[in-house]
Amino acid sequence: MSLTIIQKPTPGLFHNEYEANAPIIYSVKESNLSTMLQHKYVCKIFIGTQANPTTYATPIEMRVKANKEGVGIFDIGSICASFVSPQFTPHGSGSKIRTAKPFNKNFRFSIHEIMQYSLNTNGMRYVQVRFFNFFTTSIGTPPSLDSTFAQPQRPIHIINAHRKISDTMLQHDFTSSIQGGVAMASGGNGVTTIGVLSDCPTTQKIGLDEYHTFSIFNGRNTDLFAALTGGVHTKGVKGHSFEFFDENGSILDIDPVGNPGVTNTGVYLNSISNGGYGEGVGSVRDSHDELIYVGVGSANIKNLGALPTGSFPVGTAYYEVIFTLRTDISSPEVFKRYRFELLDNCRPYEHVRLCWINRYGAWDYYTFTMRNIQTVNTSKKFYKPISGDWDSANGLEYLPQHGGEQVFNVEQTETLKLETDYLTQDEALFLEQLFVSPFVGIIRNNGGATADGTRFNRFEMVKLTTNTYERMKKKNHDLIRYTVNIEKSKSTYTQRV
Repeated sequence: MSLTIIQKPTPGLFHNEYEANAPIIYSVKESNLSTMLQHKYVCKIFIGTQANPTTYATPIEMRVKANKEGVGIFDIGSICASFVSPQFTPHGSGSKIRTAKPFNKNFRFSIHEIMQYSLNTNGMRYVQVRFFNFFTTSIGTPPSLDSTFAQPQRPIHIINAHRKISDTMLQHDFTSSIQGGVAMASGGNGVTTIGVLSDCPTTQKIGLDEYHTFSIFNGRNTDLFAALTGGVHTKGVKGHSFEFFDENGSILDIDPVGNPGVTNTGVYLNSISNGGYGEGVGSVRDSHDELIYVGVGSANIKNLGALPTGSFPVGTAYYEVIFTLRTDISSPEVFKRYRFELLDNCRPYEHVRLCWINRYGAWDYYTFTMRNIQTVNTSKKFYKPISGDWDSANGLEYLPQHGGEQVFNVEQTETLKLETDYLTQDEALFLEQLFVSPFVGIIRNNGGATADGTRFNRFEMVKLTTNTYERMKKKNHDLIRYTVNIEKSKSTYTQRV
């Protein structure tokens, strides 16, 4: 018997992460198929958090019959998708909302509020597959599973992502592979053409007290980056820092490790004590460490306690987030720089900040600053009480509150109609992912928080009821605006009779 894998997801640099909500195809072929009766190809799928899930995970089994060319084709994407999910709360006790308040079962907060870093819970998993023949060689003998198997050289990584309709998937010849995966990872050594797990523009707007997180791939398995580093496995994000600028682009401050005004020390380290892991070292413990979240919003920065007055340097118009390879600011940057322009609070409308799961399974954000209309819809249930007191010693006594039709309870549902400001083409294309996201929420700002942040619910899931949008193209739409309708997913009930 000779079972061969003839088609598989393409492994290698920057292409080892795969969208679990897209086809993940393997094809196998047995050269001695003509000698086998009642034959089926069997795929055992091992999914887990350890780098080699075959050593501990219980496999999921798929069986298919050979097609007319004798090939067995498996799509494991739908199975993989059930093992990954969005991140709503931090993972790991090192994640904090305040310096003295690490995340634990007694002190919970949303992933959006982290000070520095958080690991992922179910955002990434390792997947390994093994292929077997299931057959018999004689009529009357039940088929059985052969003990020999074919297995790819290395596992793949799955993330909670999907492909857009416009994405292309290159299919090579029959003896090669499918080109897939998310082409995003830290490049190191000054490679700044790649970025975080988002299609967001490198320049965004944010309020003075609003949350934002980025998702990044952490230090990878040693075989993935060895080719780029000459065998030195130090790829990944060592840490991050912030630089603050005035409206003329002049730097006001560099904020490393809580030392405002000091421009030559270090960065916020991607370390266990800060909620991350490994400071970018290539070897990781498990899949929880390979995808991490970083707090980069204005409110996240203020939670760090690094700013001397709890506010940004005087005259700050924007700040930039820098991801570095080593522990000093002069070290090579491993990602694009991301700029956050500060919104003023003098606009006539209240800011509403939405967040949603993007196509990479990470969170994206946008602050609506224009007119927003809040509507409260009520739904009433009625009943007809008896017309009086039937337990009276004097016979039936009519009471003023009895009789007629009365309200049993009232359910209130709040809806919001939000309008964007005029958008750039990049912002409009980025915002399209909001309309197709299955998870949308409102992030309330950080203003007036208590010392430990326990008394405020910052995150609330909502329903996006806008089902259609027009894709705007710059050639025929110079000014782009969107209107979004959302409905609070939690209703309010009044007193029940």
